[in-house]
Amino acid sequence: MTDDQHGPTEWIPAPPRPERAEPAAQPAAQPQPADFQDQLQLFAAELLSLRTQRGLTLDQLSRRANYSTAQLSRATRGDRLPTWQVTEGYVRGCQEEGDENAVAATVARWRWKWETLHAAAAAAAVAPPVREDEPRPEDEGPVVGVVPPPGGGEPPGDDRVPGGGGEEPPVRKSRVRPVLVAVIGVLALGLVAWLAIRAMGSGDDPDPGKPGAVFVPWVSALQPCAAGDRRETLTVAASADKSNVLTGLAASYQPHLVNGTCVEAKVVLANSGIWMDRLAQGWDEARWGPRPDVWSPASSMWLPLARAKATDAARAALPTGDDFESIVTTPLVIAVPRTVVDKMKWAGTELGWQKLDELARDPAGWAGKGDQGLGPFKLGKTNPTQSSSGLNATLGQFLGLSPGRPLDESVLTDPANQRSIEAVEKAVEHYGDTTLTYLANLRENDGTTASYLSAITIEESSMVAYNEGYPCGAASPGDRCRKGARPAVPLVAFYPPEGTFYSDHPFIPMPGISDAKAKVAADFLGYLHSSQAAEKFGEYGFRTINPDRSAAPSKLVTAANGARPDAQLPATMPRPSGATLKAALQVWQKVRKPANVLLVIDTSGSMGPPTPADQNGYPPGYAGPSKLDRVKGAAEVIMGEGTFTDRDRVGLWNFSTRLNGEADYKVDVELGALGDAAAVGTRRAQIRTALANLKPVGATGLYDTINAAADHLKAHYDPGAINAVVVLTDGKNEDTNQQTDSASLITTLGAEKVSPVRVFAIAYGDGTDFNRDGEPGELQKIAQASHGAAYDATDPASIETVFTNVLSNF
Repeated sequence: MTDDQHGPTEWIPAPPRPERAEPAAQPAAQPQPADFQDQLQLFAAELLSLRTQRGLTLDQLSRRANYSTAQLSRATRGDRLPTWQVTEGYVRGCQEEGDENAVAATVARWRWKWETLHAAAAAAAVAPPVREDEPRPEDEGPVVGVVPPPGGGEPPGDDRVPGGGGEEPPVRKSRVRPVLVAVIGVLALGLVAWLAIRAMGSGDDPDPGKPGAVFVPWVSALQPCAAGDRRETLTVAASADKSNVLTGLAASYQPHLVNGTCVEAKVVLANSGIWMDRLAQGWDEARWGPRPDVWSPASSMWLPLARAKATDAARAALPTGDDFESIVTTPLVIAVPRTVVDKMKWAGTELGWQKLDELARDPAGWAGKGDQGLGPFKLGKTNPTQSSSGLNATLGQFLGLSPGRPLDESVLTDPANQRSIEAVEKAVEHYGDTTLTYLANLRENDGTTASYLSAITIEESSMVAYNEGYPCGAASPGDRCRKGARPAVPLVAFYPPEGTFYSDHPFIPMPGISDAKAKVAADFLGYLHSSQAAEKFGEYGFRTINPDRSAAPSKLVTAANGARPDAQLPATMPRPSGATLKAALQVWQKVRKPANVLLVIDTSGSMGPPTPADQNGYPPGYAGPSKLDRVKGAAEVIMGEGTFTDRDRVGLWNFSTRLNGEADYKVDVELGALGDAAAVGTRRAQIRTALANLKPVGATGLYDTINAAADHLKAHYDPGAINAVVVLTDGKNEDTNQQTDSASLITTLGAEKVSPVRVFAIAYGDGTDFNRDGEPGELQKIAQASHGAAYDATDPASIETVFTNVLSNF
């Protein structure tokens, strides 16, 4: 397939076919019937890897092999043995042009493998090779995920003994692309349960609901490290919902030796949207540190979106093609609290994109449908510029409202569609960088969940994990996310009948990594497809992958956890091009729910530069920028047009103690639309100037300031907007003349139902009351009481990223 940045593939004629080479003179023992299926899957995996190690798409291989993409795709399913004609065409099409003797030798080896399996098929009494002109009903199933990666490994140098009882035959050194040896090395040993969910629309259609995962035992194909070996780190940047699981798996995957270099895998947390933007801008190591070696966002859609947004220079540094293996997969669902399902009598009914539109459009909300005293309809949805679930939900809304039409400019610019999307967006309580914030707030209000949210668009895996007792819907770091008892009010999944998108969690090696890292990356991916890894991912509700590429519900994907493990999942919606994805986000910015936000910045003395007497949280001798300087440096994130639009209402205060008479805060810029004219330029420009002029002085008057900011927003409340206070502080409350204590503030914020103001708090540096001995501190309790969230910026250097996450709530 082609992506939106590349033209059509060039036709390359297939090389002339020589006379059939004779198979090996000493055939190996035939596998027993019980071994046949495993050997067939291994044969298919090796065949597929010939294509991936050449970096060929199915379209390109089809032109080289003179067989259709559907025929070639079926040959690598591992459920039936392809005919020899298709196998030979596949093998020949994957060979480098030039040395016909080498091609003939490779074909001879594959002929021997094929004849061995053909004889075994008869012994096992299985179906004969499928005729390639016969339609097959399983070809019509829904599509999930992405194609396996370009950059697989080396072709086998020796004929292997199928069904050889688990022994490890030798593998000859490759003559082709030695940097990618590891994938085929693992497959040649028969020790990896490989994954190959195909790209949407590729013609290779696995069944996302097939139960009963079966895995081949896994052992690394690489050597262990020894003391004194030169060390490198393979950095894997992973989305939040799986980063903690991957961190544990990376720890259990021991460092391995490649060409004298010892490589260990390390996982770092990477918000999918933020890292997409960084790659599209061109990775800046001075700002963000070293570029990752492997990128694993929650959805494969972030890569074509990065290409569409990238400069020419940045695009040249991105991976080409979209054929990458996935780690796990999970569908997007509409999750509803059980109390709502029961009161609305929705059990056994369908709830999809059109139903959400209907509920949001009704002037009476769902009261017109008989809301049973549940109040207004309130939707939880993450920010699609940052979160895969938000991106998938936005695309699902557009496609669900235009059944039978591909998602293109005509759908996006249709005024009726935009009005429908805008109506749904108005029902959103607030956005967010991940669904973990929503789930944590739900758990804080367990028993009264419907008062916070009526429904949430979320990955099935996060919903299942939440019902299992993970407050944040995943094994996330942080005390607030520790596993506990199951919620009193669980969530119930509704699978949109119009179709949905899947978070397919691709594993994307980045161009330019070292040979050693590339080989360990491929080996580590093999480990992630093993039974050991599948068990770990299954503990958090992910659908794991069978060797035949079907997605299997894990043991937690059950009706008791609100899911439908045996139901036919809705069809996967076709993946849009990168240009269309970019346009969809631009439309969303136009129709999303507006913001009414007051920014409140701590300017107490500890925000200034460190002094010899008091390092203010900095290490001794530190001479870098102060914490306040770093906030000023994040002005582009805070006031950038990609964060707030001109119609959003924003104001700026700063606070310490007694800045304005007895008041601890000072109004720098009055609350108003950012596009409004000011004395110099616009309000946006005015806030930029005010940020640049902030100066540190005094102590920290935290509680009185938050209380005053919340009261100010209540007085200027906008019922059609997200009303919130964003407060940044680097310390505890130090006001000796305070009028409000934390307990009364928490009670006041939690009791407000008519004009709720959410508090999003940033704990900046290590001097805050963010947590206390593993329990939430006062700052977290204040945010939680208002159904907001607290963000950890203990490392001052992280403030740009933290601001990006916080402001994605609007």
